[in-house]
Amino acid sequence: MGCFRGRKFLLAWTYCFGNAHQSRKSLCPLDNVNRAFGKESFWNATLSTFLGYFANMALPRLGEVTRCAVLGKYEKLPTSKLLGTVIVERAIDMVMFLLCLI
Repeated sequence: MGCFRGRKFLLAWTYCFGNAHQSRKSLCPLDNVNRAFGKESFWNATLSTFLGYFANMALPRLGEVTRCAVLGKYEKLPTSKLLGTVIVERAIDMVMFLLCLI
């Protein structure tokens, strides 16, 4: 049973890091200095994703707003534009869901 828990834990961490990487890639057009994303940006994206998951435990969908606020603060990007990326992600999710139903 312990090995099964270890695999679940590893899968959860992989999922979190994947989401952080995806959110970091979606921010590339918003980067006003056109700098390459470094280690600090990866860790900011990862920690904001973790904080978002934690906030979702308190109130559903609060995590996405939290992720935008934390990234906006540490990456010096406007929160309104970051919320726009969340809306685009949700729209793409909906289109993919509808395509799966067809």
